[in-house]
Amino acid sequence: MEHQASKIAVQHLLSTPANRSQRRLVYVIGALICVLSLFAVPFARIQLVELPAYQPAIFSTVICFELITAYVLYSQFRINRLPSVLSLAAGYLFSGGMSAMYLLTFPGIFSKTGLFHAGTQTAPSLYLIWHIGLPTAIFGYVWFESKSKGKQLSPAKARRLAVMVTTVVLLSIAGCTVLTTKFHDSLPTLLKNGHLTSLFIYYISVPIIIYSVIALILFFRLSRGNTVTTAWLCIALLDRCLMYALSFAEAAVSALAGTWQSGTRSCARMRCYAA
Repeated sequence: MEHQASKIAVQHLLSTPANRSQRRLVYVIGALICVLSLFAVPFARIQLVELPAYQPAIFSTVICFELITAYVLYSQFRINRLPSVLSLAAGYLFSGGMSAMYLLTFPGIFSKTGLFHAGTQTAPSLYLIWHIGLPTAIFGYVWFESKSKGKQLSPAKARRLAVMVTTVVLLSIAGCTVLTTKFHDSLPTLLKNGHLTSLFIYYISVPIIIYSVIALILFFRLSRGNTVTTAWLCIALLDRCLMYALSFAEAAVSALAGTWQSGTRSCARMRCYAA
């Protein structure tokens, strides 16, 4: 009996096929995000009433789900010991940490200019760095999957690698925060008089959009979205791309749509994990 049980393949989150209802939910959420993005563009220059509680409420939800996702993926890494899975966990840990720093340094929430003696350009700079993390993690996933072909690490090596990667991610978050707060006067002008500058839109956002789209294409070509996790990661990358596209509108509605997308995507992704 023990010999037979040992031969039973145990599926984990990264290898569990997406069933028809899960795929349908992915398509619905993806379509909803696209429609919301298109709907927001014509109204992008309308100035909305500022709600002080909005940013903390939305970003607290996003931060929680990003960190929960990082923990779920790290738990999967402990089971399968695949470097590609650790890359995804690191990406979400970085995303959760950077979104927390963005919230803490956002002007007018915890202090007039943000915590840690932040300046006007601190929050937009952290925002840009934040959204580079997940596409980079996806590139890492694709690279490891192509190189290792599903080869597992030894338990000892997996533990060492996990500690090293987690340390690097946490130090990166701390380093980015220190650099953008301590040297905020030396940062390029990304936000001026409440509007995003051409530097932010054309010279930084566009390359990040292209970077994210390439990551999405490579990831989809590799995975085809056939499993629960890969299907929702495609939605996560789509969400990132559309949020940056919305930055062209330079207005509060765009930010509203973008952060609402983040919350919707995070909630839907965790709903899929619970299914």
